Amino acid sequence: MDKRNLLWVIGLLATLLVTGCTTTPQGSTTGVDSKRMFEYALVFDGFTPDEMLEMENRVMAFSGYRSHRPVYQGYRRSELWYQSDEPAPDVHRQLAAALTDMGIANLVRLDSEQILVSKITKRTPKPAPVVPSGEGW
Repeated sequence: MDKRNLLWVIGLLATLLVTGCTTTPQGSTTGVDSKRMFEYALVFDGFTPDEMLEMENRVMAFSGYRSHRPVYQGYRRSELWYQSDEPAPDVHRQLAAALTDMGIANLVRLDSEQILVSKITKRTPKPAPVVPSGEGW
């Protein structure tokens, strides 16, 4: 093997080592990050801190989950930066299913790279005033 071929092989091996690529028996190259990674801003409106804590735990269990980081957290509004291998419609579907499983009425909207999640609260009707019997007009 001459010097030029040896340098080419060393360069190829270094590239494969750095990128984490391997060659399959069929000869095609696959990398560690062979799937495309997507980044989203998950914005939650109307959720308490306890609900957000549970939601963060559920987000980590989603298929395709890579990482997440809280960006903003107020009392009723939170925002997470979320990385996933899954496209937006799949993340949307997983969010809606997780919220339904938690028993939270919700509205999940997809807007480009932002997924807006709103908690729907239902007002309970006020009970009718109780009038003691025998003392009515």
